[in-house]
Amino acid sequence: MFTLINALFALIMIGILLLIGRFLKQKVRLFQSLYLPESVIAGGVALLLGPAVLGAIASTLSGTDSLLAGGLFPKTMGIVWSQSPGVFINVVFAALFLGEAIPSPIKIWRKAAPQVAFGQTLAWGQYVIGLLLVLLVLSPIFGVDPIAGALIEIAFEGGHGTAAGMTDTFRKLGFNDGGDLALGLATLGILSGVIAGTWLASWGRRKGYIQASPATSDLQQFRDKIQNTIQQTIQGEPTEVRLARARLMDGLLIDPLSLNLAFVGVAIAIGWLILAVLKFIESVTWGAGGFQVIQYVPLFPMALIGGLIVQVVTVRLGLGSLIIRPLQERISGVALDVVIVTALASISLRVLGNNLLPFLILAIAGIVWNIWAFV
Repeated sequence: MFTLINALFALIMIGILLLIGRFLKQKVRLFQSLYLPESVIAGGVALLLGPAVLGAIASTLSGTDSLLAGGLFPKTMGIVWSQSPGVFINVVFAALFLGEAIPSPIKIWRKAAPQVAFGQTLAWGQYVIGLLLVLLVLSPIFGVDPIAGALIEIAFEGGHGTAAGMTDTFRKLGFNDGGDLALGLATLGILSGVIAGTWLASWGRRKGYIQASPATSDLQQFRDKIQNTIQQTIQGEPTEVRLARARLMDGLLIDPLSLNLAFVGVAIAIGWLILAVLKFIESVTWGAGGFQVIQYVPLFPMALIGGLIVQVVTVRLGLGSLIIRPLQERISGVALDVVIVTALASISLRVLGNNLLPFLILAIAGIVWNIWAFV
């Protein structure tokens, strides 16, 4: 059990680890060439200095009573970190739509259709390959839980955030190793994506599939876009938006950051309410016979819907200017950093070691499919 002060120190340590991650990225060329986020580096440092690596080495050399048997971090800090990914991932998803202009479905489809088609092809292919591997190889030979068939999609398409968010769902379904395997695969996904992406870019340039430099008109458009971005950064938001926000904030003794955090909280609350209603409907209908699905659905997808609802409603009520998109991006960014650092710090290397062959098979299959689908 831990107290609020333990949670505070755990969050402070996350900040220190992020600073260490930033320092290492500036000094180590390998990290720069791999384009590793500072949060991934910080999580790796936490893992190395925690009970899984440093603690295991100290226990082997000096026994379990060694001062460093649990690593450099106290046990209560590890408990806070292990619970953080499933909490902060809700903040990440809740803030995704807040402050964004929501265009019409037709406009969304016209702009995003090619990427949606490619993304869905990639995702469903990952599901098919993972499930075939489980059915034909992993379950019959290694006794792996059939749920492992979804790990490639969760890790490669979803990344560390989704992998961490699904950990509690895996546990509820009895697949306790799922979260650690998904996080390990997500880490390999980042590394393979950078390495393979760099190679593909070089190959495409040699084959003539990629222009070495944009056309004159494209270059001018690119310069104009950069100039507009600089002007927006200097001048801030449009005058009418700032005036509308000033009128709405008049007389309110609340910091804009606190207000935007409140909108995130409302979005999560709405998501929780939607999930609770769906669970109740399931319990009195098809779930009464024992077949349950909604009971295992995590909160963060509903928080995403909650954020969309909050954004639409505030705009309809003329309060949309109160939601400041740059602040929402900062809130979401901080929450995602916490998710990644704490998730990597909490990975069980023992689980990865016990499932090394299935883990490698899933990783290789995911990497090969992603590259083949792209090419």
